[in-house]
Amino acid sequence: MQQALRYVHFDVDALMHVGTQASGGVQCTGIKKYTEGAFNKIFILAFENGHELIAKIPTQLLPAFYTTASEVATMDYARTILGMPVPKVWAWSADAADPRGVGAEFVIMDKVSGDALSERWAELPRPQWLRVIREVIELNRRFSERKFSQIGSIFYKEDVSEELQQRSLYAAGVDAGADGASERFRIGPMMDWNLWRGKRKLMKDVDRGPWQNTVAYMQAVAQLEKQWLRQYARVPPPGSPLCRHPEEDNINAHIALLDLFIELASHIPLQSTVTSPVLWHTDMHGENILLDTDSDHPPRIVAMLDWQNLVIAPLFLQSGVAKFCQYTGTAIEVHPGIRRIFPSYPDDFAQLPADKQAQVSREFDFAARQTIYEWIMLEQVPAQRDVVSHPLPYATALTVFSLSRTWLNGGHRLREDLLNLILALKMTRSDSIVDSILERHQTTYTRLIATPPPEYVSLYRSSVDNVTWALGFQLSGKAINPNGDPDHLATLSMSIDREGWVPMASFPAVKTANDFLKERWVPERDGGPYPYQDGALAESLD
Repeated sequence: MQQALRYVHFDVDALMHVGTQASGGVQCTGIKKYTEGAFNKIFILAFENGHELIAKIPTQLLPAFYTTASEVATMDYARTILGMPVPKVWAWSADAADPRGVGAEFVIMDKVSGDALSERWAELPRPQWLRVIREVIELNRRFSERKFSQIGSIFYKEDVSEELQQRSLYAAGVDAGADGASERFRIGPMMDWNLWRGKRKLMKDVDRGPWQNTVAYMQAVAQLEKQWLRQYARVPPPGSPLCRHPEEDNINAHIALLDLFIELASHIPLQSTVTSPVLWHTDMHGENILLDTDSDHPPRIVAMLDWQNLVIAPLFLQSGVAKFCQYTGTAIEVHPGIRRIFPSYPDDFAQLPADKQAQVSREFDFAARQTIYEWIMLEQVPAQRDVVSHPLPYATALTVFSLSRTWLNGGHRLREDLLNLILALKMTRSDSIVDSILERHQTTYTRLIATPPPEYVSLYRSSVDNVTWALGFQLSGKAINPNGDPDHLATLSMSIDREGWVPMASFPAVKTANDFLKERWVPERDGGPYPYQDGALAESLD
């Protein structure tokens, strides 16, 4: 099924002919596969003058028309309006029936020469990695300065409905004619993949935006997930090895959580500075940032790649630490940037063996990079201070991210995020509405609670934490115990993702390793059914 979802039929000769036209008549002499992932097949088009272009063809996992139309418009906006290093698009079509005869949607764009940041990041000396961080945050600053009128995605004006064409591009008070964008672009439906994932893209009469305020957006995400649960959630038959805890496979339990959030959403007092709709590149990992190959000069970003499914959303949902700069180790404690505390070595560092000291020193370097990234963000993007100075925006963001994955990840994740949001909200306001929602949230999980109020809040939170630990493998591909010690299993040892995707060359070895681990898996001990087996929940389906 996974392979079928990624199969795309297209006419190679027609694509090469379009490439010839896009290059001004220079003959396209060859095509070869460059790479592929879940969402796209990427090819290199070679031309008789030695020039090369990239041809990108989306798979069936993505909704027709909207994905390509929005991606191209977003790239154009970022390149021509914001002045960002984005590959130029030379030809494209969001219509598989395009008369040029390719038979599939496509985008033909510049092939930018450069080194992936991921190949050089670890070895860059401090002055150079600091330069990269400053360049990225300068791009973030440009993103933050453009306040849009709605939450959604960028499209060309002619690609949205007449009603949406009548709406302004920018927020009230912004000089709409200053950059010329309002003549060319509009905001259309939100192309966040979570709203189109699996059979969600088949759902009609659902609200995918654009929305004029944050509350409407958050409630729409929850409503869409409720409709998907009722129509498409896959409940394994009794006795199936895929069965989870009864409450995890109870559709109504998930809907009850979503209903609680829908009610709560209108009572979250977020500042206007953190809810301003902004465009952002939220997938800045090391493969999507290309550096100049000139080693005689300091590194310079020459291209930002992968603009697919990027959206206009409230700042507090967009402006986290860029993926390439996130510290993922465990040896160094990283404090929130707002606290202005620099990382320090552990107290027992001097007593560690030499190899362990080297590892900790390496982690210290990466922890320092994230900390400095956060500090510079606070300086260059002033509204970021409002995002991180109070727990409410962060707690709200985690809950919003969990809404469309409650069935996939298990309701315990949304349940915990919702509890943390309610407790953060009580720090801002304490009234009968919030107290009522907290009480109902508690009573929906009565099996965890044995102590009556007022002690139940702290006990309940601890109990939810324990459930999260117990079911953690299903979320991340690794078993985690309550002491916080990771026991790396399937994901790390087999290099597979939550979908079970592996490179073709690695498949035999991965299958052997998977069979070995599956035989030793104990659902009661390991938190649920083995995650990498036929019929298991998959991100592209559930």
